[in-house]
Amino acid sequence: MSSRSSSNPPPTGQRHGSSSSSSNCSESEDHSSSTIAGSDAVRESTSDPSNPTNGPTAGYARVAKYNPFAQWEFQPTPQAPTKNDKEQVLRKYQESSEVYFHDQYGVEISDDELELFKRDATDRIRPKDGSKHVIKDKGFDKWNMFTRSISNNNSGSTSPTSESLRKSYEIAVEEKNANGASGRINQLFENPPRGLISTEERLERGEAGILESDEFKESDNLHASFMERLRLRQKQINGFCERHKIRQWVIFVISVFITVCLCVILPIGSKIGLFEKKSGPALTSYIKITDYVYPTLSAIRTNMVDPDTPKSAMKRKSMKGEEWDLVFSDEFNAEGRTFYPGMDQFWEAVNIHYAATKDLEWYDPDAVVTKKGTLNLRMDNFKNHDLFYRSGMLQSWNKMCFSEGIMEVSAKMPGSAYTAGLWPGIWILGNLARPGYLASTDGVWPYSYNECDAGITPNQSTSDGLSYLPGQRLNKCTCKGEDHPNRGTGRGAPEIDLLEGAHSVNSVTDLHFGVAAQTLQVAPFDVWYLPNYDFVAVHNITKSNLNSYLGTPFQEMVSVQTTVNESWYENVVSASEPTRRLEGSQTYFQKYVTEYQSKSKDPMENYVRFFLGDEPTATIIGPALAPNGNVGWRDMPKEPMSIVLNLGLSESWSMIQWLNFNFPLTFEIDYVRIYQPKGARDGLTCNPPDYPTTEYINNHLNAYMNPNLTRWEDAGYTIPRNKLLNGQNC
Repeated sequence: MSSRSSSNPPPTGQRHGSSSSSSNCSESEDHSSSTIAGSDAVRESTSDPSNPTNGPTAGYARVAKYNPFAQWEFQPTPQAPTKNDKEQVLRKYQESSEVYFHDQYGVEISDDELELFKRDATDRIRPKDGSKHVIKDKGFDKWNMFTRSISNNNSGSTSPTSESLRKSYEIAVEEKNANGASGRINQLFENPPRGLISTEERLERGEAGILESDEFKESDNLHASFMERLRLRQKQINGFCERHKIRQWVIFVISVFITVCLCVILPIGSKIGLFEKKSGPALTSYIKITDYVYPTLSAIRTNMVDPDTPKSAMKRKSMKGEEWDLVFSDEFNAEGRTFYPGMDQFWEAVNIHYAATKDLEWYDPDAVVTKKGTLNLRMDNFKNHDLFYRSGMLQSWNKMCFSEGIMEVSAKMPGSAYTAGLWPGIWILGNLARPGYLASTDGVWPYSYNECDAGITPNQSTSDGLSYLPGQRLNKCTCKGEDHPNRGTGRGAPEIDLLEGAHSVNSVTDLHFGVAAQTLQVAPFDVWYLPNYDFVAVHNITKSNLNSYLGTPFQEMVSVQTTVNESWYENVVSASEPTRRLEGSQTYFQKYVTEYQSKSKDPMENYVRFFLGDEPTATIIGPALAPNGNVGWRDMPKEPMSIVLNLGLSESWSMIQWLNFNFPLTFEIDYVRIYQPKGARDGLTCNPPDYPTTEYINNHLNAYMNPNLTRWEDAGYTIPRNKLLNGQNC
C-alpha cells in the first residue's frame, strides 16, 4: 500500500477510533516497542479478508506510536467513516498536539525548534496552495496521506469505515476550497483512479507523489533522524557547557590551593621551623682530606706574602750577594681553590684557544685547581670547543706584576723524561700584552726598545725575511696627541721564560731525554738573530748549553737548555719502555728561577740570570743586546711583568709521541715567590709611574677582552703615527 509523506514528523497521540483517551494512551504504550520497524508484523495480522471488522480499527493497521493521524493501510473492504469519526480525528489532533510537541522536541526546546513545531502543526491542519507538503515534500504528511489513502481505495467499496472516511474527506475538502484551494482533490475523490499511477504522472497532474510502504518508512526515518540529531546536538552543547563549568571549577580550586600554600602555609611553616631538616645522629667517623687549616676570610689576603710561606724563605741572595726581600708569594696550600674570572685576587684561569702557537688543546678554567698543597694544571683528552684536548693556563695579567727582581717557582713537570710532546711553561710577559689575546700583543710583543730608527718600522725595513713584525706600535717618537700610554718612551712586552719543557735526542742511543729551556725574548732583531755572545755565559757546560734555536721572524731568543733529572717529572718510566712506570720510584719538585735588573744607566749593570735549583745555568749581560746593524740598544725588560703558568700541546713546539701518553697529565706547581731589593720603589705593581698600563688598557678593552681578534685594527683602533714614518704630518 502507498502512504503520503511529509518533511515534518507526524504528531503523536491516540489511535483513531478508540473509545477513550486514557485507554488509547495505554494501548499506544503497549505498542511502543513496535515502531516503524514493527509495522510489517502488524500489517500481516490485520489484513486478513476473513476478518472484515474488528471494531473501529478493522481493515487497517498502525505503524507508529503517538500519532493522532495514525498510518492506516486500507483493505479491499474498508468501512466508510462517519462524520462523527472525522470530527473525532480533528478533535483528537488538537487534544494530542501537546503530546506531539513534547515527544518530538523535548521538554526544553530552542526558539528555532518552537518555530519549527508551529509551522509543522499549521501545515498539517491546513496545507496552503503550492505548499511543499502538498506537492514535493517527501516527509510524512498526515493530511495528504489521509486523503490519498481514501482515493486509492476501490470505488465500489461499501465498507462503513470507507464511507465514513469519504464523508470526512469531503468536509475537509470543502474547508480547503473555502480557503482558495484547488478543486482537484474533489475531482479525484469523485473519480478515484482504479489502479496505480506512476509518481511522475501524479506530479504532472498536480498531485502529491504516492510513496510505497517501504519508501514511506525510509522517509519517516529520515525525518526522525533529523530530529534526533537536533536533540543530540542540544545534549552535546549542554554536556560541553557542563564539562566546561566543571573544568573551570577544578582550575579555580587548584589555583586557590596553590595560593594558600605559597602565601600562608610556606611563610608560617618557615617561621616555625616546619621545613627545617631534622638533624640525624652525630657522625662517628670521617675522612681527613687535608691538614690545611683554613684561615678566617681566606679568600681575601691583606698581605702580598702568603702566610703559609716558611720563614726560611723570606730572604734570598742576589747574583751580587745582596739579600733581597720576599715581596710576594703564593703557596697554593688552600684546598680546592679555583680561578674562574673574578674569583681570585692575583690569578685568573683563561678560557681560550692559544692560536698564536697553533696549540692542540683548549685552555679551560675547569682544568686549574689546587689539590693537596699544589696548583694542578691538568690535561685530559676531552673534546672541547672542537679540539680533542683540554688543559689549563693561569695568568696574573693586570692583577699582580713586578719590575726587576727574582722569581722562583717550584714545579714538577708532567709526563716523563722520555716522552716528547708536552709543553709546560713558566714565564713572564710585559703587562701591555695579554697572553693569548693577539690583538693586544700586535705591535708590542716582544719589543723592549727605546729608540727611533729602523727598529720601529715594519719588517725592520728589510726584505730578506728577517722580521715579520708589524713595527713597534708604541715607539719613542710617537706624534703629539697620538694614542700612547706615556709618549716619549718606547713601550712593549718583552718575555722571559723560566721554563719551557722540551726534549732532546741522544745521538748515540736515539732516545729522548728531558731538558728545560730558559730564554730571553726581545725585538727588534740582530742580523741572523745573533746577539753579542761575548756577554752570554753558560755556567755548567756539562749540564747546560746554548740553544741552537736562535729565533724566528717574530722573535729573537737568547736561550739556554739544561738537562733535567727524570725524577723531576710526574712519572718515572723505563727509558726503553716509556709507557711502563717504575713502581716505588720517587718524584720531586724542582726550582726554576730567573733574576734580572734593567733600570741601571750602566748597561753592564743590567742582566738576566737563570737558575735550575740553586745552581745558575746562564747569565746574559746588557751589552749582549748592544746596537747591531740598523738597530740600537735592546733593553733588559723594564716593563711591569705579569706571570703565566700553563701546560700546552703543539706540533709547532715539538714532535709528539702520542702512543706514550697516559692521560690525564698534570703539571704541579708547589709555590710562586718573588724577591726584590730592599727599598725597591714601585716594583710590585702593574701600573708604575714611569711605565703605566692601567689607563691604556681600560681605554682599549676590546683588544684585551676578545681573544678572537688577531690585529689591533680589528679591535677598532688605529696605529699611532710617528715622526720617523710620518715626518711632516706629525
